[in-house]
Amino acid sequence: NWQCFLRRDIPWMLAGETTALFASDGREQVSIFSHESTFEAAVRANLPEEFKSIAMHVDIARHLHRPGAVLPSAGRNFLYDPQTGKVGPLEEEELFQHIPQSFRICRVYVAEPEHREAVAT
Repeated sequence: NWQCFLRRDIPWMLAGETTALFASDGREQVSIFSHESTFEAAVRANLPEEFKSIAMHVDIARHLHRPGAVLPSAGRNFLYDPQTGKVGPLEEEELFQHIPQSFRICRVYVAEPEHREAVAT
């Protein structure tokens, strides 16, 4: 109901959030972050016994990183190599070599304020 939303009468409260980074090695599909049900089961398994059956909602948003072919700073990045004492161009492929291919933003929501701390820890 939009009226409830506009009044900020929202039943779910954010209890915790984390971001999981993935390279292009294929591990993303076999992680606990690949499916909401798997992630929720993992969260519940780590809760104290009295909190395992609380009302909870998990959300996993996936973002694929797609860097542009030519950046505005192309040709303007340089790297100093202390071993050789030389400065050389820092190529885009070197910059992107360690950027994750994708990441997942994982959020856990609870219905009761007193459950937030148990889920967040």
